[in-house]
Amino acid sequence: MIFNRYVIGFSLLLILCKCVNPSHEIIDENLRSNYEIKAELFGFDDDTKFYLVDIDDAIVDSAVIKDHKFKMQGKIKDEPAYFSLQTTIDNKLIYTTLLIKNEHLTIKAHLSDFPWNVRTCGSPIDSTYRKALSLTKSLDQKRDSLIFNFIELPFAEQETIKSSYLKSVQAIDSLIELKTLDYIKNNQTYASILKLYYYKNIMPKDSVKVIYDTYNKELKLSRFGQVIKNYLESNQIEIGDQYLDFQALDQLNNSASLSNLGLSDKYILINYTSAHCGFCIEASNELIMIHNKYKNNLNIVSFSADAQENDWKISVERDGNLWTSLWDGEGRNSKTAFSYNFMATPTFLLIDKDGRIIDRLVGYNKGKLANMLEAHLLN
Repeated sequence: MIFNRYVIGFSLLLILCKCVNPSHEIIDENLRSNYEIKAELFGFDDDTKFYLVDIDDAIVDSAVIKDHKFKMQGKIKDEPAYFSLQTTIDNKLIYTTLLIKNEHLTIKAHLSDFPWNVRTCGSPIDSTYRKALSLTKSLDQKRDSLIFNFIELPFAEQETIKSSYLKSVQAIDSLIELKTLDYIKNNQTYASILKLYYYKNIMPKDSVKVIYDTYNKELKLSRFGQVIKNYLESNQIEIGDQYLDFQALDQLNNSASLSNLGLSDKYILINYTSAHCGFCIEASNELIMIHNKYKNNLNIVSFSADAQENDWKISVERDGNLWTSLWDGEGRNSKTAFSYNFMATPTFLLIDKDGRIIDRLVGYNKGKLANMLEAHLLN
């Protein structure tokens, strides 16, 4: 997923095409019954397929380039929406991000313009969004240059410079964060609340609340505002705390809760996962091995971060789950995910027979999960 990194660091040139850039975000209601995206792109082969991907990684629309052009049309139910317009060429993601309502948007770009120099016209909100992103543009470009140069180095050279490389990236990230937080604190725009939506997890919760309370009603009622509200109302639990019960749908379409899955008799391992997470797919074989080894003493429960039911069910079948998989339909922004501090997939949480959270592992490295469980279940 590109959103978590590039909404913070991604920025573009100011609009270069000939269009009006309003200083406000008011849109004539009669002009926004549907969105329409018209693109004129060069440097791409005909039949290159672009996808419009929403904030939950769901594909909303797609179109194929013909004679340098394509068009997408549809209806945004919850405005404004944050999209990634993307394709893949030679295994490289080519993308730009959009923040739009149901309105007409035009895009003009060459392949070499992605992601930094893509030009858009027609959306006052997207215009404001891009102006906000331009504040950190030079830093983002410098960061990307460091990363791409590092990746291209032989492994031995990477190991030699790894420490200094990480320090350089972290220094840039700190500057980006300062500039972004200053914008968030001093602007009443959809771009501002979108940035807070992403930054909320790296800020003190009380600081998030102070900023959120300054927003007007319209911004608070946006999807980003509602997610922040859910986050602020959640009580995050940590290692040593009692588990939080929750209800969701299982893969047999039955309502299920964590408390019904044998907590008093067995340990429970929550596997926070998603359909398009490569490391989650890698972990599936080890989870099957763990299930077979500890099934008399451990229940595995997968909790899906997918917002789309179809994605969840496809992943359950693909990964060959031998255990219960739960889905609450709220994606990564559910109150359950916030309460358990689930920010990345995969995340593994171990609960003992007394209902106490005793360990946590974020990410996947082969054998590390098995070692964590062995330390608890075999002692």
